[in-house]
Amino acid sequence: MKLFIVAIDEPIYLNRYVRRLIERFDGEVVGVAKLTARRRRRTLPATAALALLALVVFSPRDLMRLIGLKLRELAAGVLPVPTRHTLADICRELRIPFTTIATANAPEFVATIERQGVDVVLNQTPEILRSDILRAPRRCVINRHMAWLPSYRGAWPVFWQFVNGEQRLGLTIHKVDERIDTGPIILREAIARLPDDTVAAAYRRLFERSVELTCDALRRVELDMPTMPNEGPDASCYATPHAGDVARFMLGRRGSPLRRIA
Repeated sequence: MKLFIVAIDEPIYLNRYVRRLIERFDGEVVGVAKLTARRRRRTLPATAALALLALVVFSPRDLMRLIGLKLRELAAGVLPVPTRHTLADICRELRIPFTTIATANAPEFVATIERQGVDVVLNQTPEILRSDILRAPRRCVINRHMAWLPSYRGAWPVFWQFVNGEQRLGLTIHKVDERIDTGPIILREAIARLPDDTVAAAYRRLFERSVELTCDALRRVELDMPTMPNEGPDASCYATPHAGDVARFMLGRRGSPLRRIA
């Protein structure tokens, strides 16, 4: 089976996940594409929200490591400073073709997937995919979502599960359609939230489980095994939290409005 991975470049959690998938599917990963960040002016409230989310999603140690890695990337742009943590570094080490794209919906990228005869595209970006790229692989496009779908569709699902006091945290591999996290479910599982759990610790455990669950899901796709419907009375969708939402959570307070959008 030919697998192509599209991802953002995030070195603490996501890049390690991509590396382990490439190692598990030795010879089957035919390419990796990095989705480049769009150059857009972010508002001050949005910047504040993302800064606070970083304090929640990363442990203090990982946050310091992330800052150090980003500074190293900047230095590597002007000095002969080697890096080993980026998607490009990982692909170079493991001898996987690597490219950067502005959007997976671009006709040129769609043509690449079709020309290479890719069976499955694993999309690990927040981009909404359109029909052309969804039809390009021989089998499907899949996504890893950190919630028990159809609950907690949308942005920052682990954060929202903590906000709402969920005692079990979900993980789903599903086929992608043109809407937000609504495609048929291939596999899903839940892990217990520990008494002293943090969002950062939960992220780490969920990413550890993600590798095995993704591998199992891909084998199910390869065998044309049936999927599960991604619908039900517990369906919900959440937007990116505002700075106030994150601040209330960090202070241990409940507040409203929560950013549930469906």
